[in-house]
Amino acid sequence: LFPYLSAAMHRICHHCGHPNSPRGTVCARCDAVLPAPDSRSPTGERRVPTILFCDLVGYTRWTELSDPEMVDLVLGEFRHRAEAIVVHYGGQVTQIVGDEVMSLFGYPVAHDDDPLRCVWAARDLHAMVRELSASTVEPACDFQLRLHSGLATGQVVAKRALHD
Repeated sequence: LFPYLSAAMHRICHHCGHPNSPRGTVCARCDAVLPAPDSRSPTGERRVPTILFCDLVGYTRWTELSDPEMVDLVLGEFRHRAEAIVVHYGGQVTQIVGDEVMSLFGYPVAHDDDPLRCVWAARDLHAMVRELSASTVEPACDFQLRLHSGLATGQVVAKRALHD
């Protein structure tokens, strides 16, 4: 999903090539001393981004029960507000497909509290969807919009695009 990010979950032993814990100091296989972690690597820069994924619950059922113009209007408003919330907390929307929004916190601009910013954004996204549902979903369709969200954070090696 993010071509400029590749996993860097292990420290590779220069002696035997064994992948070790990022916090390890000695290779688990050969007991060689692992090199000190470095924020720069030959392949990129170490970062700790947080990814937020959200999608509307029951979106397909809702589209079957609702007027297509209303669905388009609500979906457009959802996307617009979602991007504003993510940007407000210092993240960036990296992908919007249908009712799904993928966001990234901590890259390219990092903050000490990126995971917390991501949680705040998710909280506000849930509140926004409740408000949007109450103000726009047709009462006749007997449906409430809700949001699923998940987040993941961890160490990666961020690579700049070749044209940078």
